[in-house]
Amino acid sequence: MPLNPVIKQPGKNLISLKLESATANKYINYLFMGYAFCLPISKAGTNLLEILIVLLWVFSDNWKEKLRLYKENPFILSISLFISISIISIFWANDFLNGLAYISKYHHLLIIPAIYLALEKKHINTFLYLFIAGMVVSGVMTHGIYFELWNYKSLSPSQPSAFMNRVDYSIYLSLSIILVLIQLVNAVDLKNKLIHLALSLFFMATLFINTGRTGYVTFIIAFALFIILSIKNKLKAIIISMSLTSIIVLSAYYFSPNFQQRVDYTIDDISGVVDQDNYKKPFSIRLSLWIVGFDKIKDNIWGYGIGNDMIDIQQYAQKRHFDGNFLANQVSDHHNFFITTFIQLGIIGFISLLYIFYTLAKLKFTSQKYKILNYIFVTVFILYTCGGLTLHLMTSMVLFAFIGGLLNATAYLENNRVKQS
Repeated sequence: MPLNPVIKQPGKNLISLKLESATANKYINYLFMGYAFCLPISKAGTNLLEILIVLLWVFSDNWKEKLRLYKENPFILSISLFISISIISIFWANDFLNGLAYISKYHHLLIIPAIYLALEKKHINTFLYLFIAGMVVSGVMTHGIYFELWNYKSLSPSQPSAFMNRVDYSIYLSLSIILVLIQLVNAVDLKNKLIHLALSLFFMATLFINTGRTGYVTFIIAFALFIILSIKNKLKAIIISMSLTSIIVLSAYYFSPNFQQRVDYTIDDISGVVDQDNYKKPFSIRLSLWIVGFDKIKDNIWGYGIGNDMIDIQQYAQKRHFDGNFLANQVSDHHNFFITTFIQLGIIGFISLLYIFYTLAKLKFTSQKYKILNYIFVTVFILYTCGGLTLHLMTSMVLFAFIGGLLNATAYLENNRVKQS
């Protein structure tokens, strides 16, 4: 790997090793291929490749020009603003070290600026297909566990997700279905169309034997949105989306015991809330956490500081006649990153979080398939964020960094090419 030694003046550091940007970018693209494949199947592999990518990025040259281009990118600036507000909030947090530990997890988002200027357009499809390949490996493992073909980590057919928890896996699956469908629409020959159709059906089957309800909801919305965005006649698109979605959901309900059980359980849970004011089942517990979160926000719209979202949760819960002892001792967060952010960072931090999604949604593409993917990804991730700590936990953050970073870099490449032509 060629390095450029830069000789300094006597009396200072004699040698500063810098990697040429062109060379660094080449290897970043290669490593990003491995990163894409590892995302669904290996946290260790993802972490290792992330470190190598970030190191190559940090030790590459031409930083003056890079910083200038980063300052012109609203998406990267919005993430920087959000993290800056998080850092400032440490100073009114109860536990300074806990606040630092909380913020340190944002290192997974460094992939976004690292790939922004390094991405080579010829590799975009390769990255997406390698991610899909990783999802196929994960899907095969999941089906093997579900049909009891093999044992893995003592998982059972009722909980067959092999490499991550069921909620995260369901989101990965719903996005994988959309990725494959977009490629299906753009495939030219019949053979490719049949392969992509088979992949989409495989991922749908995997989604509905998995037990992540969040993924069910995001898939239904994402699938309908995909059809509406893909068909020019919107009335026709709405009719087709409603018809196909109904067929898929009803088929899943009758053929997948796991899906049927989760749907019935959710209906029973909601009925318990409406008829008996019962907040002791999984969905209703989340609902109680959201209600308590809104109460905390009303008492302090400026925020309690990073890492302080669960402070006084027991007292707030008891005011609402919820099980305060359970929420204080058995639950670690509000299961909604929007609410968590508002509690921690106040209205300013909450707006900065919304601004991240806004800047991502406003990316401009010349290719229709990337426009569709971007709109659906933003929609899915907003829904995902309503049900979990998406920009705090690794599995969801690396997914955001991968697809969000890839879309951001693709938009830059497409717009830069248009300006130069």
